[in-house]
Amino acid sequence: MQNTLFISQTKITPEVKFEPNGSLYWNGEAFPEDAPTFFQPVLAWLRGYIKSEYVQIKNTKTYFKSKLLYFNSGARPYILNAIKLLNELAQTGHRVEIDWEYDMAGDIDEDDINFPELLENFSIHINYILNK
Repeated sequence: MQNTLFISQTKITPEVKFEPNGSLYWNGEAFPEDAPTFFQPVLAWLRGYIKSEYVQIKNTKTYFKSKLLYFNSGARPYILNAIKLLNELAQTGHRVEIDWEYDMAGDIDEDDINFPELLENFSIHINYILNK
């Protein structure tokens, strides 16, 4: 069984707590100076989780709570990759739920990811809740 991944929150990185029982959570802001170094263990953990015994058990689910209220362009592709990994997991028939809290008060430019739209595109496979 996989170990819990815990990364403490800093002023520029979110708290991450991913547990092998399917409870995944991150909270804070993500604008690390070195996004690959911060996000590589997060994505590696998710890849291992997808192959874990837990997700193979019938009637289990993965619940992902996101409270990332801000992230920069360096963090964006890694966050998107995490969502894509969860979508791949959901495509196998495993139940995935995402509770995504986001801030609509900020300015959105053409390069920003529209997470409500992104999650809607994945909604065939993933149940999600959006909280403003």
